This record gives sequence, C-alpha cells and structure tokens, in this order.
Amino acid sequence: MTKRFEGKVALITGASTGIGAAAARMFVEEGAAVVLAARTAAPLETLASEIAAVGGRVLAAPTDVSDFKAAEQLFAR
Repeated sequence: MTKRFEGKVALITGASTGIGAAAARMFVEEGAAVVLAARTAAPLETLASEIAAVGGRVLAAPTDVSDFKAAEQLFAR
C-alpha cells in the first residue's frame, strides 16, 4: 500500500505537544520524514525518540520560528 507522503519531508512547528505532535505522528504514519520545531527542546526530543522507535525518520530542531534568523537556520539544517 502506497503511503501519501512517502519520500516527502514535513516541517512541523509547535511540534512539542498537542496538535503539532499529533500532526507529526500522522505524517510519519503516512510515510513522511519529519522535522520537529518548537521552542522547548525536551518535549521535542521525547517525541523524536518515540518516532524513531517506530522506524520514523525524524530531526528535532529546537527553534523559535518567530525569530527570523532562527527560522533561516532551521531551513539551512
């Protein structure tokens, strides 16, 4: 069965909790690699570990996306 986002990368902002974390899990289930961005590192790392444990491709990137330079650095990564 083909997954909708196979070969794609989803950048999820606000990924540490709630809707952002749920969206990250959904994208992984549909075959995407995910980049998790939020201001707080610890919850991102927890979610990244959860995703990696089920075979998902994930990068946790603590970032304040309201900071233009920080957002530029996120995309550079």
